[in-house]
Amino acid sequence: MIAKVREKTFILFFMLSSSFLRANNDLQIKGVLSIDQIHAIEDSANASNRIANGANLNAAQVSFDKGLTNSIHLHLDFSFSKDGKARLGTAFIEKTLFEGLSFKAGQIPSPFSLEASESSKWLVFPSKSLAVSAFSPGIGPGLSVNYWTSTFGLKLAVRQPSFDYYSQYKEDDENYNDRLAFIARFNVSPINTEEQTLHMSSSYTYQNIAKDLSFSTEPEFKTRDKNQFIGTDKIEADSLEIWGVEFAYLWNQFQMEAEYMAAVAEKSEKKYSYSGWHTQVNYTLTGQRRLYSTDDGVFSNPDIKGNEQAVQIGIRYSHLDLNSTHSSTKDSDSANGGEETNISFAINWYIKKSLKLTGAYIKVDATKQNETRKPDVLLLRMQTTF
Repeated sequence: MIAKVREKTFILFFMLSSSFLRANNDLQIKGVLSIDQIHAIEDSANASNRIANGANLNAAQVSFDKGLTNSIHLHLDFSFSKDGKARLGTAFIEKTLFEGLSFKAGQIPSPFSLEASESSKWLVFPSKSLAVSAFSPGIGPGLSVNYWTSTFGLKLAVRQPSFDYYSQYKEDDENYNDRLAFIARFNVSPINTEEQTLHMSSSYTYQNIAKDLSFSTEPEFKTRDKNQFIGTDKIEADSLEIWGVEFAYLWNQFQMEAEYMAAVAEKSEKKYSYSGWHTQVNYTLTGQRRLYSTDDGVFSNPDIKGNEQAVQIGIRYSHLDLNSTHSSTKDSDSANGGEETNISFAINWYIKKSLKLTGAYIKVDATKQNETRKPDVLLLRMQTTF
């Protein structure tokens, strides 16, 4: 019932917003389309459980940005699945009080983590890291504030999780739990010159969750079928806390970065503790430097000008531990979802600013209880943006 009310609210929000979209002609339309070709080699898996080779629609998204006044703008984002169905993503109105302070209201993104805050079209690798995919809070209806200067940024948000994130709603005759979440991210760049950028940040989220909770993730690639080599069963919890720290250093065309995340779910005397991290380096062979935004605390694509082309290479080591390390739950089968490591090599060829070809190799090593998966995956991607 509640989910239907929320869905109708966003439909009304969109209908009202559409009248503004038609009012003037200062509408910006952006989008991304990426298609993958996957070839996986694996000896250990059963034939019925092998990774599906072949083509896959990785992303098809379109977004609309409309200035309603000089200080208010509307943002709508839609993604399209392989069967042609459209899904509403972020949908919010943003008010800028002055340069350095803005507010968002609607279905907002969560200000959490470096990779989670970056657009997927800016990533060096085909997918976000294991820990980011497993722990990042996602999107949901709420309010957020963003304050920034030339050296640091602070984002705060209060919101509900989206319909399908982490777990389902808790509703009974006695109580309804809105599962409100608080998210915060602070980023600082004490060095930010034309040659060097030093980025440091920390994130935190506290969430009042529903009765059942689970964690899982796919490897750092996607196919037509869902591949989940590790994941917990449903565990009972009343609250969830996630911490994250991140570091990045950009020196001309060379960049290194690392992120660490820890998640703790709790109910009464039981605690479930999980963690994950990744470290990576990338280098632009053609000399361009990745762009950096202080207000958002994120990196984007290499700074390609005019008809320039760019070639970028990168290597990443990523690890996720979904076996609970807390003494009260470490022997519970439902709390132990396994461990996974991905090693990724990627090369990106920017034929032009809006067209990128990616080649990647991903080495997966995943173990859940007595089952081990070790596929080698080759990926080719075509991505175009507008």
